[in-house]
Amino acid sequence: MAYTITILSSFVRHITAFAQSHHPPLPNIVGVELLNEPSPGSHHEQLKKWYSDAIRAVRKIDPSLPIYISDSWQTDQYAAFIKDASTPFVALDHHLYRCFTSSDICTPASEHARRLRDPNEETPQVFSRVAGQLES
Repeated sequence: MAYTITILSSFVRHITAFAQSHHPPLPNIVGVELLNEPSPGSHHEQLKKWYSDAIRAVRKIDPSLPIYISDSWQTDQYAAFIKDASTPFVALDHHLYRCFTSSDICTPASEHARRLRDPNEETPQVFSRVAGQLES
């Protein structure tokens, strides 16, 4: 995974230099996601350590670049990681899919949307809890 941080650091150096080479500098770089949808299995602590190392490496290059980390479908756990890390502007990336089970496929889009608005449903409760946790 150290090699991945080396590649990520190189990418951040290049994209930052590219954005700054324009006059005015390009304002549309909204951040970098460290890994897309990692699936650490039982190795969440190792992933969190890697995230910490990668965040430090990126911050050395560009302290103001927003960093996105995947929640690995453990939203509460990674929200707590972000809160405990107290690192400026690290955002939690959650991919919400509703297409992989037969129940998801058979459910109309309007029902999926209704459930996302219903505060008694699981997903809005998770999002509300995590938003409260990360508010500070």
